[in-house]
Amino acid sequence: MSQSFDEAMAKFSGEVDDAVSRARRAAAEARELTARLRTESRQEPSVPPTSEEDDDFSQEQIMTRD
Repeated sequence: MSQSFDEAMAKFSGEVDDAVSRARRAAAEARELTARLRTESRQEPSVPPTSEEDDDFSQEQIMTRD
C-alpha cells in the first residue's frame, strides 16, 4: 500500500509541476502580449476631432429615429 501511495504522490507532484510550468509560460506570454499592445497603442494616431458633418450615432438619436 505504501508503494502505491508513493507512486500516487509522485504522479500528483509531477502533474503540479507541469501545471505550474504551463501557468508560468502563459503568464509570460500574457505579459509579452500586453507590452506589445501598449507599444502599438502608443504608436497609433489619436482619434480625430468630430465635426458638424459627422453623423449623430448617440443613443438618444438612435432611440428616437422615425
